[in-house]
Amino acid sequence: MPRLPFRVQFGASGDYKLWAADGWHHDANDREHTWANHLAKLRVMLEFTNTDLLLEVDVIPLSVRGVNQELFVFMNGAFVAYWPVAQSGIKKARIESALLGARESVIALLMPNALCPRDVGVSTDERTLGLAFRSLSISAIE
Repeated sequence: MPRLPFRVQFGASGDYKLWAADGWHHDANDREHTWANHLAKLRVMLEFTNTDLLLEVDVIPLSVRGVNQELFVFMNGAFVAYWPVAQSGIKKARIESALLGARESVIALLMPNALCPRDVGVSTDERTLGLAFRSLSISAIE
């Protein structure tokens, strides 16, 4: 069971595959980040805490003219955060301790504007891409 603070590193050199569920594009050429499609999930059982938690995600949007990337975050089915993502950077949100339990937690990352770069003439990449993730961390709020 991972202890807090909990940190996931993405990319071929990262450890994200230990927790990755659906929606991730595993690519050995992406050393420092991992692309996600419309809906990507992580499954992790975190240690119990009575304090609220801080979620931080470091993301890179797929930049396409006329398309605004967005990220919705859910923890065990409950809404946690929404961010428009126009540029790379770290996004932060509070996770209420009540959303965690003694069971495995599912972090769902929804990107409704994910698209296929080939379909919009950006590249020949045929994957559906929304955001690339560099890291995700969860820590106790003191």
